[in-house]
Amino acid sequence: MAAAQNSVTLMFPNDGEREVWVGIGLPSAAPSDVIKTGSANVEVPVAGRGAGDTIFAWDRTTGNLASKTVGEVKKMGTWSVTPTAFTDIAEVKVRVEHGGKAVAAAEVSLNDGRRTQSQLLDPSSRGEVTFFAVKPGQLKATVKYKSEGKMASPVTQILEAPKGRPDAVPTLTISLPQPVATVDPAPAAPPVAGSATKAASSEEASKGQPANPIGSLLVYLLGFGVAVGAAYFVMQYMKKNQETVTAKLEQLGVQVPKPDDEPLPDPIAPSAPAKPAPPEKIILGDAAPDPIAPVAASTAVIEPRLVSEAGDAMPLPSGEIVVGREVGLDLSLVGETTVSRRHAQLVRNGNEVILRDMGSTNGTYVNGQPVQGDATLRSGDVVQFGSVRFRFES
Repeated sequence: MAAAQNSVTLMFPNDGEREVWVGIGLPSAAPSDVIKTGSANVEVPVAGRGAGDTIFAWDRTTGNLASKTVGEVKKMGTWSVTPTAFTDIAEVKVRVEHGGKAVAAAEVSLNDGRRTQSQLLDPSSRGEVTFFAVKPGQLKATVKYKSEGKMASPVTQILEAPKGRPDAVPTLTISLPQPVATVDPAPAAPPVAGSATKAASSEEASKGQPANPIGSLLVYLLGFGVAVGAAYFVMQYMKKNQETVTAKLEQLGVQVPKPDDEPLPDPIAPSAPAKPAPPEKIILGDAAPDPIAPVAASTAVIEPRLVSEAGDAMPLPSGEIVVGREVGLDLSLVGETTVSRRHAQLVRNGNEVILRDMGSTNGTYVNGQPVQGDATLRSGDVVQFGSVRFRFES
């Protein structure tokens, strides 16, 4: 009877990699003293535990977390842990970047509608923090950081993390628009033993055996001699088989001059009279500019467009252009979770393009500065919707 009071049994639908422990309240990190099991049944000691303490079961395959109080499980004797019992996500990662590199220092918070957890980024974190025991659904991550010694505007992004998802550990990447200190990526894993030795010995061998200049010269002369010999052979063949070569060339569409044909114009001849042209232009340099020149330059102006980081150009038609994640917009960024459904608006009038933010969650930026009101774009500006960047050209 005492054994029954001091332990309870958890029964899962099948075998699988799981971790089980007893704790107080929602944990903010995975504990170190857990029971690791691959069996469908596991016995959990609860001696000395209060009825309000909680038994947690972490399914490492799905990444979800189940929980029930010790008092409830003791009443049942055996807890049948069905898939519906896994109501939380065990781990959620947030990665913070600037210019594709991991940010060195920042404060990251995650709100799941039930509680807000906060963690500090430091260089050892390499731009990543992990939050534990998170409620599935819409998660809001906020990053506070300093740029050039001053607090910058916080950056907030939304992550959809359902209970049923392809990745056991969902990850949200946040890109900071303002300059901030970054850290180098983690060092690469050491090479497999043997391969490094071979590479080193090969490199040493190449360094220890400098190129022989005499040998290189002989190889060059030999190649030159072969080329000259081949050219001489071709010329002799063409002389002896002139009619055959001529017929073959004419079949290929090459015009071969005949003895009674008029000589073809010397292709070098036209370049001779063109040489005096530059002095005439220099002499007339003070004359009024040719009125046609501005027209020619204007025809080379690029129509206003946005160019993605992959090099794809998207021309901007005249009038209003709505940018967002929603399908069917003028510029749809489908699948970009940092972009709101209706994120921003571009208004083109001739070659002038004005950018407005439409109350987006993650903001609209021009050259790293948040857009407030109307912003007139200039050629070369970097336009950013959430974390999606484009270059404006006109």
